[in-house]
Amino acid sequence: MSFRGYANGARTPDILAAMRSTPRPSVIRNGLPPSSFRDNGASPRTPGTGSRPPSRAGAATPNEGGKPLHEYGPPNPRDPLDVEIARIANSLPHCLLIERIDPPLRGAPKEGEEIRAQYAFAGPLARKVVACKLTTLARPAAKGVTKKVMCRVGGGWQDLHLYVMSRQT
Repeated sequence: MSFRGYANGARTPDILAAMRSTPRPSVIRNGLPPSSFRDNGASPRTPGTGSRPPSRAGAATPNEGGKPLHEYGPPNPRDPLDVEIARIANSLPHCLLIERIDPPLRGAPKEGEEIRAQYAFAGPLARKVVACKLTTLARPAAKGVTKKVMCRVGGGWQDLHLYVMSRQT
């Protein structure tokens, strides 16, 4: 005997009769699918063109022009880390308020010296203090020196560009 035979045998005959006589909404009647699946032509099936607004209307970044909501002006224009953070942060659309926690450099850094400082990234919900460092990569094949700002996240380092984009809420 199959599983269906065992399952039907456990039920009483009046329950089986009631189940057979009760119409099910998923059964196709008169060759037509249920009304929720029919295409009446009255409303298009593409999202965003109906009468209701999308459910995540405000989920995008708050600034639609591609510019940051808060511009970061470096407190010390002679500090290469501040200048690089300002260049990266002002080139991305974000709503973070960035401020330097550590005091600015007193003098110009030496060639090849690692520059580190702590910065606060304040969003609409929370403020996070992150250690940042400037790394310079000198490649013989590339023209000039490549500069990257890395942020201490968890147990490793993450590029500032990726960190700012992941902090969007």
